[in-house]
Amino acid sequence: MYAFVSPDNSYCIGIVSHKDWNRQEVLEIIEENWPELLDPFILKGVLDISHQPSDEERKKFRKRGINAFYKLKSGRILAPLGLGQTTARTSSFETLLVISFTRLIKRLEKEISERMKTEIQSGKLLVRLTLMTSFLVEMIKCWYHFTLKKALRLSYHFSKIDPDTFNF
Repeated sequence: MYAFVSPDNSYCIGIVSHKDWNRQEVLEIIEENWPELLDPFILKGVLDISHQPSDEERKKFRKRGINAFYKLKSGRILAPLGLGQTTARTSSFETLLVISFTRLIKRLEKEISERMKTEIQSGKLLVRLTLMTSFLVEMIKCWYHFTLKKALRLSYHFSKIDPDTFNF
């Protein structure tokens, strides 16, 4: 089952094989029923694309970690949903989150190191380190829960359902 999941709703797109994710039809169903869901992915100011890849080409692209734009029947041009994938075939969105988190940790490490130098002299080091450690632990917990929740939401599909024999 394909579904578009937002913080407030889940939109059932259809019951198809997981191998059909590259099909343009999936986006056309969203466009026909809930066009506002695609608004964040619209490339404003882009009037056309030079080549509209076929479903089979998109499948090959995904296997190689290549992103492609989509031109819908309505004429709107879409960027890959979720920022697409990296050439390593990992989620671009998740990769950017990891990079941001890594930069934050490095900044905190630098700040802690600089503060330690001055606070060793003042005798306040133990209190500060305890507070900073508690903060880092809570931040890591939040990151873990966010990532786990997102991973579960993104991987939510019914692989046991055979689309050819499923009846409503």
